[in-house]
Amino acid sequence: MARTARVVGLENLRAKNKKIVQLLTKDPITMLSNRPVFERDVNALIQKKEPFSIYKMGIDNFKFLNDLHGLDYGDLFLNEVSSAIRELNHLKAYRWSGDEIFIIEETILRKDIEHTIRQLNDIVRKPVDLDGMTYNATSSIGIVRFPSDGNNLTELYRGLDLALNAAKTNGKNQHSYFYKTFLEEIRYASNLKDELNAAMKEDHLRLIYQPIYQMESGKIKGLEILLRWPNNSFKEHNIGNIIHFAEKTGQILSVDKWVVHNAFKSIKSYCSALGSTLISINISAQSFHSEEFYEHIIYEAKKHSIDPHYIELEITEYSIVQDVKRSKVMMDRLKKLGFRIALDDFGTKYSSLNYLSKLPFDTLKIDKSYVDYIAKNSKDRIIVEHIIHLTRELGITTIAEGVEFEEQNELLHQMGCSYGQGYYKSKPMDLVSAISYL
Repeated sequence: MARTARVVGLENLRAKNKKIVQLLTKDPITMLSNRPVFERDVNALIQKKEPFSIYKMGIDNFKFLNDLHGLDYGDLFLNEVSSAIRELNHLKAYRWSGDEIFIIEETILRKDIEHTIRQLNDIVRKPVDLDGMTYNATSSIGIVRFPSDGNNLTELYRGLDLALNAAKTNGKNQHSYFYKTFLEEIRYASNLKDELNAAMKEDHLRLIYQPIYQMESGKIKGLEILLRWPNNSFKEHNIGNIIHFAEKTGQILSVDKWVVHNAFKSIKSYCSALGSTLISINISAQSFHSEEFYEHIIYEAKKHSIDPHYIELEITEYSIVQDVKRSKVMMDRLKKLGFRIALDDFGTKYSSLNYLSKLPFDTLKIDKSYVDYIAKNSKDRIIVEHIIHLTRELGITTIAEGVEFEEQNELLHQMGCSYGQGYYKSKPMDLVSAISYL
């Protein structure tokens, strides 16, 4: 009896030890090995100096599954995928959080890696029945190889993150190897970000002004403010690329605030010379929907005694389509303060006439890409003519951007376009020159 009790006790102890080991080494959801085991195995392979590859696989749009059906469905799917990967005996799989699965394969041959990628894609893309719901998924995969892509765990982790990010940036449902150029791009972007911050802090950015003229009389109606960065180390980038970069890094709000502050400061200094000239300022999508920017522009207007009725804020269609209802609320708030609103670059993205009837625009700017060919292409001419006619019927003013030749100017005038802007009348210039031009 005592012997039987000892046996039972030992079995219970073994079961507890097994449970403890499982808790220490396994992911509780998928039962794949966890991070400590992954790092132990990678370091062991590094010590052996044997070549190997690591895959970092992320399930595309996995958050949608969890948000739509709940975390339980996400766990069920990860279990299905993990079980199928475990059956590939040439691989070791690991998971410790989210939708990402790490996989080690002891080869660096391209043909072997591509074969494994196909196997992994087949597993993920296979429709899975989750309690009566069929789920179809894709994955993005980053790949590093030892020793060419890193000599230690830290370098391999970094390479995996960069490779997976490249796969997702390329449109998801892709795989990407790590390349040394990824690090060069990161250093380059980091330097650009630091220099842009310094340029704002030290006022190395510049504002220039391009006249907007009346088609009928040729008289100047307003000035559009354009941003320039004259002395920087990134000459291969035009200002459009710099703005796009700032949107990606989150610096664009600071850039827009810098523009508004310096524009209003300059307008105050030359308010008597500017008179009733309308000043147009471009606003990014992020700033347009930002409460912080809204408060900033109110503060700057009061600080510099700026009458909002002489300020027109230019926003793009991209700013609107993210959330039309929210856009209308913000536009109504700005217009209530007295600011005018212009729809910039019309015709380059979505060109939905729906916005023109639902949103309170004062001005529509016809993009240069249409103006360029109105003298040569009858289809572009017809499109521009219809835009002008429609906006006039809606009570919206039209400005043609990029007018460079007299023939373009004459055609636009005949079509009934109200205003023009471009090299035909004047290149952008500093404020003192613009006032002299006025």
